[in-house]
Amino acid sequence: MAGPDDAEWERYYAAQAGRSPRPLLTDVARRFEGSRSLRAIDLGCGDGTETRALLQAGWHVLAIDREPSAIARLLASLDGPDRERLEVQVRDFASAELPVADLVFCGWSLPHCPADQLGPLWARIRGCLSEGGRFAGQILGARDDWTSSATTAWVSQERLDRMLAGLDVEHRVEVDEDRDSFDGPKHWHYFEIIARNPSRDRS
Repeated sequence: MAGPDDAEWERYYAAQAGRSPRPLLTDVARRFEGSRSLRAIDLGCGDGTETRALLQAGWHVLAIDREPSAIARLLASLDGPDRERLEVQVRDFASAELPVADLVFCGWSLPHCPADQLGPLWARIRGCLSEGGRFAGQILGARDDWTSSATTAWVSQERLDRMLAGLDVEHRVEVDEDRDSFDGPKHWHYFEIIARNPSRDRS
C-alpha cells in the first residue's frame, strides 16, 4: 500500500462527506457520560467527522492531521462555541507530542503510521492518558493485505497483548475477512480496541 497523495486524500474526504461518526467513537464517548471538562485528541482527524461529534458533545479537542486540506475542511465546518474548544495541528501525527488527554481516538489512522514509528507513538499515547483515560482505535493484523509496506503499521497478536498490558481492555474485536476498501476488494485483518488507563501509573 503506497501512501496516498494529496489528490487521493481529497477524493477520500469528498467520498466521506456527510457520513455519521464511526461506531467506535460513539461507543467510547458513551463510556464518559456524566464526566465534565473532557479533553480528547483526534489523532489523524481526516475529514473531521469524529472531531465535530466530540465538540458537539462538549469536549475540548486537539485535532491533528498532516494534510492541510483536512484541517481546512474541519475549520470551515465550525463556528461559535465548538470552534472555541478546538485546537488544531497540521503535522505528522506519528511524531506529534501529545498533551494529557482523557481520550486518544485513532479512527483508522494507526495503519498510516510508518511501521518503525509505531512503538514510540504508542508509548506517547499511553503516556498522555489521564487516570481513567481511554484509547480507541483500529490497528492492522499480520494477515491484512496492506502489511507488506514499510509505511504501514501492523501488529501480531502477541505484540498487541504486550502493547495493552496494564490497561483495562473494555473492547477488543478481531476482524479477518475479505471485503471492499475505498480502493477496491482486499483482505482485512485488524483489531478494534477500547482500552482504559486504570491508574496514575502509566509506565
